[in-house]
Amino acid sequence: MASDDNIENGVMILVRLHPGNLDDEIHISTLTASYTSTPEYSETTTEYSCISHISSGTQKEILRDNQPYLIDSALANALRALRSAEAETLWWAEGLTTNTESKAVQSAEELKIILQHAEMVRLWVDNGDTHGPQAVQMLQELAEQWRTFATEMSLPDNWSRARPNQMMQIIQRVQQMIATNTLPFTGLQDTAIVECATALAESPFFRHVNAITSVVLAKEAIVTINGASMPWIDYSDSLNLIGASGGTLPVKCNTTHLTLVGGIKIAVRRWRENNQHLELLPMLQQTRQSECADPRDRIFSMLPITSPSKRIELGASAPQTPLQVDYTKSQQQVFIDAAKYIISERQDLLLWNAIPAPSKPSRLSDLPSWVPDWSDATDVVALKIRPSMALRTWEGAACVQQVQKPLSVTDEGILRAQAHIFSPVRSVAEERFTDENFQTLFLELLHLLPPSETMHGKDDLPRTLMLDLWQLSDKVPRSVTRTFVSFTAKIQALKMLGITPEQFIADPSIVTRLAPAVPDLAQQHVFRLAGKYDTTEISRALTQSLGRRFFVLENGHLGLSYVEQDGENDEECKVRPGDVVAVFVGGYLPYLLRECGRSEEGVKRYKILGEAHVQGLMEAEALKNKGWIFNSWRDVQVDDVEIV
Repeated sequence: MASDDNIENGVMILVRLHPGNLDDEIHISTLTASYTSTPEYSETTTEYSCISHISSGTQKEILRDNQPYLIDSALANALRALRSAEAETLWWAEGLTTNTESKAVQSAEELKIILQHAEMVRLWVDNGDTHGPQAVQMLQELAEQWRTFATEMSLPDNWSRARPNQMMQIIQRVQQMIATNTLPFTGLQDTAIVECATALAESPFFRHVNAITSVVLAKEAIVTINGASMPWIDYSDSLNLIGASGGTLPVKCNTTHLTLVGGIKIAVRRWRENNQHLELLPMLQQTRQSECADPRDRIFSMLPITSPSKRIELGASAPQTPLQVDYTKSQQQVFIDAAKYIISERQDLLLWNAIPAPSKPSRLSDLPSWVPDWSDATDVVALKIRPSMALRTWEGAACVQQVQKPLSVTDEGILRAQAHIFSPVRSVAEERFTDENFQTLFLELLHLLPPSETMHGKDDLPRTLMLDLWQLSDKVPRSVTRTFVSFTAKIQALKMLGITPEQFIADPSIVTRLAPAVPDLAQQHVFRLAGKYDTTEISRALTQSLGRRFFVLENGHLGLSYVEQDGENDEECKVRPGDVVAVFVGGYLPYLLRECGRSEEGVKRYKILGEAHVQGLMEAEALKNKGWIFNSWRDVQVDDVEIV
């Protein structure tokens, strides 16, 4: 999102790229162009294209208006490869028209107009490999095969949501083609071409935040390497086949990159389907694992493609002053402004579920606890939101007028909200939940839970530890997996056998002794559970529990905390007796808070430590009978709070 000083007041500077052969010196000349809603060129009507690239960290000298001029080496390589041997061509790219290293204030709307009105946007992904053209051909062939599979198998637009049997069919088809030597892809026997295709499939360009804006806004996005090009849609479709082939293809691509490219593809589809409407918060979630030289770019790069929340149309919130690209502001201030904008516009606290725990010691200093640190790109461990868990759903936002006070942020950066203080923390386990102590702590949890909740409550023990099993991908030791499957199966079998929790706690072998009485029902259920959960999904599930610490509330509820992180301030962040669990008006999960004073008006001030999983509260069970879910608030004690 670094910008040119000349883009202001409806005027932009394009450049004429003079013709030349490959080894000739690069020569450009500047051209003033003005625009309103559509460009009106003051000197020419030639259509222009854009070059989108990521910095190489080095510079090359070219001639601009017959004067020496330094530009990024990657941009110089792009100009050299894209210029015509006979005619001038017209281009726009960041870095072509200003010779300063400082970043300037630029309107996101102006960049949006520049990219949208270009005939095409060239996505420069070249890495200098001479096998680039053959690699491009291979990826295009993969894309064609993917589209054939997608048509035959009726795959959804977001192929990651395809049914398991559909994915297995793709893997089997590719394996069959390999076995019969009928793969329709050229170059698979050439190691150099395959390696180049793999490097192109994992191009760092698409890991950068600017790639999202470039692809979303482009009339036509073209991936370009050396003298070869292919449409962006071919690139993304080829990665679909690589990812869905189960590793049977020699061209590889890591999961993170597949996720990033898939996210860009979804953003493009939503941009078009929603009449060029994307909200800021989900796009910031998209950039969390993207790369950027300046953390402020995570915010600024998304401004050209984001629009006000549709909640404004529903009358659930008021329009907010749009954020502006301003590199004179500190990271802290940019992050605060973005969080304030999102909370004020959406009137909810979903952004707390898009970032690592606010208590993380490594977070940016002088940042209020309620503000996400968007410079931290580590994996999110917060729970996945389901509509039934939301204490404020999208549909419920239309009822915001029933809430006594809206969410707001003061000029001093204090978040004013309303919350139901559920209960203080009474005690905290000394040990964190690790793979070594998993079985021991699991049994301790089983004994701590009230019998009615141990195996027969809606929010039962397996759910406490499984949390949201489809969200994460990290694996845990098989011993943990076996323990979990074993206990889950036993608990379900107990329900079918009619064994009480007290009987099981007193004598765990009772399951084995009584199972023969109803062998079909009990054993079938146990084996079905084992088959269902003894997969990588259970490993993903248990990652949510590992690293957490048990705590018990004054009202007897049990919880799992993930607020502390290893670091110098571990004890400061660690949940401790006296901290409170609260649910917020506009919140989606229970949160752990630490009191840190009062305002002049006597309102309690808290620091947010992070989300928590609380037994019996995750589906708002404790509030349903008090009118909370129906937005009446009549029987719920809601207090004014301030979060610092």
